[in-house]
Amino acid sequence: MTKKVILALLVLALAVAPVFAQFRLEVGAEVPLGGGYIDSSGNFHNEGSLFGSNIFPIPEVGLSYRIPVLGFMRVGAGLRAFSIIVQTIAFPNVYAEAKFGPFIVEAQVGGLAFASFGSGGTYFETGLNVLVPDISAWIGFGKDGAVRIGGGVIGLSGTKLDPTMTIPVIYYAGAKLILNP
Repeated sequence: MTKKVILALLVLALAVAPVFAQFRLEVGAEVPLGGGYIDSSGNFHNEGSLFGSNIFPIPEVGLSYRIPVLGFMRVGAGLRAFSIIVQTIAFPNVYAEAKFGPFIVEAQVGGLAFASFGSGGTYFETGLNVLVPDISAWIGFGKDGAVRIGGGVIGLSGTKLDPTMTIPVIYYAGAKLILNP
C-alpha cells in the first residue's frame, strides 16, 4: 500500500511540474579516499584511509527532475543509487548546484526511504530517520560541463537533532557524466 501511495505522489509531482523543468541523468563512480566522523562538538576526526592503498570505485546513478533557478543555479529532485557490485541501494534525493564557469558546487541530501536489491534480496523501507548529505565540488568539461571530475564528502545523519550523535563521513574523488546538465 505504501509503495503505491509513494508512486502515485511521484507521478503526480512529475505531472504538475513546470514546463521549463527537465530530466537529468547522471552516471559516474566515486572512489572513497578516507573517512572519519563529526562529533557532538562539530569537530572532524579523521580515521584515515578506509581501504589502504586499494582503489575501490563505487558506481553511482541518479535520475532527477531539475529546474533552473537564477541562471547559474539548478535544483532538482529524484532518485539516487549506489551499487556495491552485488547489492544496490537507491533512495529519494534532492540537490542544488551552482555553476561558476567550469566550476560546479553541489549540495545533496537524500534518504528517509531506501530500496535495496541484488543478490542479498530485495527490500523497501520507509519511515527511516536516516539522511544522506553530500557536498561536492567539480570541474566540468565539454558542453555545459557534462563530464565532471571532482570530489566531496558524504555522510549518514539522523533526522532528529541529537547533541550526542556522531556523524560518520567518507571523503571521495569521483568522475561522472551528466546527460542534460
